[in-house]
Amino acid sequence: MQPMRTLTVFLVASLLAACAYTPEPSPDSPDYPVPTGSRLILEQPVTVPRGASVILQDGQTTTLWRTDRYRPYCRLELRTRADTPRVIEPDTFTVTRVRRSDELVSAPNGNRLASAALVMVGSRDQGGPMATLMSTELFLASERQPDAYRLTCSHWDEVSFPRHLTISQLRTALEGLFRLEAAPSGD
Repeated sequence: MQPMRTLTVFLVASLLAACAYTPEPSPDSPDYPVPTGSRLILEQPVTVPRGASVILQDGQTTTLWRTDRYRPYCRLELRTRADTPRVIEPDTFTVTRVRRSDELVSAPNGNRLASAALVMVGSRDQGGPMATLMSTELFLASERQPDAYRLTCSHWDEVSFPRHLTISQLRTALEGLFRLEAAPSGD
């Protein structure tokens, strides 16, 4: 009976220790999202072409077709569509809400494209998702420019072990256009 009791105590202690782990807030951790209350400071004007959004990567505006989706990129969205380009002026936006999501991405014909998944090495591809789209939505507020309401930053990651973008990666994607000042974590 003694060995069973020792095993039970060990398992309970292990479970309690695992539950007590909280990752240290770090801008380099994919487990640490942008805290609500952070500030996103637009340092130079950004032109939104006709429509309601513009893609940003490596501190420059681009198109979705020229975006390297395996590297961090962001979409700045406006509430209203327009037939003419609009300019978002330098301003400070407050992050009012953050939502993270993931979505499997597949090629239209089911073929797997560029992937480094270890499962696929030396095996036949049976189709399925080729990547996971990892997204972080930052909902924005500005009294001067209320039409600018969301910045969604994303990248395609491996299906096996996908990770959300870190704050450092977001900063790199926006560098030169936006400066992200993370608020202290409320956890």
